[in-house]
Amino acid sequence: MKNVKKFVCDYCGQVFVRKRADVRGKHKFCSRKCYGAWLSATRKRRAQTKVTCAYCGKQFWKWNYRIDEEKHNFCSKVCASKWLEERTPPGRIECVCEMCGRTFKAARWHVENRGHGRFCSVECLAAYNANRMKADGNPNWKGGISVPPYAYERFRPWRDKAVERDNRTCQMCGRTEEAGIHLEVHHIISVWEFEPDYQRAHYLSNLITLCRSCHAKVECGSLTLPDGRLEQAQADMPRVGGHLDARPSQRALPWV
Repeated sequence: MKNVKKFVCDYCGQVFVRKRADVRGKHKFCSRKCYGAWLSATRKRRAQTKVTCAYCGKQFWKWNYRIDEEKHNFCSKVCASKWLEERTPPGRIECVCEMCGRTFKAARWHVENRGHGRFCSVECLAAYNANRMKADGNPNWKGGISVPPYAYERFRPWRDKAVERDNRTCQMCGRTEEAGIHLEVHHIISVWEFEPDYQRAHYLSNLITLCRSCHAKVECGSLTLPDGRLEQAQADMPRVGGHLDARPSQRALPWV
């Protein structure tokens, strides 16, 4: 047959026959399946780099985002286990529990390299953390002031107005209630600062809508509220007789 030529598939290496006009481009493939597999592998290789196994010396492809220059590369879990086994000091050493004082044994390598061996059990670790998080060791510590529960039915109207004002959207991360996010209302100026009449804290400028995750971060201090919200809450607190008063019933409602 005229214009027929033999080609070698660039993916599987199989020899196939095609008309010269039907085979175009730099690369040749015997089927669409081989072309698709080659295209997938080529795109994948752009995000991978060839590295050498630290144990057996074999070269393999590894995703770029998983490559850390300070860590070793292994082609398999078997090589990683063997490499670690050869470098792990044998035996166990005696340690003293920091919580109960009991003597116990722990693997030498874990004690020397990972800081293990401080506690003899999970129960002692939990008791240590419980003591460490008491009083001013806890990020939620407010100086020992106990705030009695306020009536939710009196807070509910203000809560609903705050959520509507904020378009049912978390004011920190932007996630909405339509996406299945549970929304909560946070008091910008803490309720315990309104002692003894804690109901005074429920005025609209002092409320902000947050999702449950952002609310927890704001409460513990790891996340800061948007600029100007605290100043606005402080400025909107009415003054009666020279003292701050935030009772909603004694001031013009902001949404009217």
